[in-house]
Amino acid sequence: MRKKSKIQLDKKLWGLFSKYIRLIRDVDDPCISCGEHKDTYHAGHYITRAKKIIKFDERNVNKQCVRCNSFLEGNSAQYRVNLINKIGLSEVEELEEIQNNLCKFSTEWYEEKIKHYTEILKEYNIG
Repeated sequence: MRKKSKIQLDKKLWGLFSKYIRLIRDVDDPCISCGEHKDTYHAGHYITRAKKIIKFDERNVNKQCVRCNSFLEGNSAQYRVNLINKIGLSEVEELEEIQNNLCKFSTEWYEEKIKHYTEILKEYNIG
């Protein structure tokens, strides 16, 4: 069996991680930015997922409505206010501080995270 590339592993992990955020951890929460309850949500990043070190950091990713995430480009000012209320100023400042740190996830790191989120989703009967 051929090993998956890091790009493939990243994509698989994002699918699992996103489901975990939207359908388990934040299932009863409104949009992190506008505070409204909607029908469709994304797992939206406070700091862009291009900052790889915090792409899969649970503090940085929250349930966010499509309007705020896609059409308001994250609605980041309001996201920050509500994120501070959710996790505290020191945690938000830590995310902001570490966002430019370099990181390189190993294949093993991806595989471990994929296993972790797969197990959580199975517990909730989410495929």
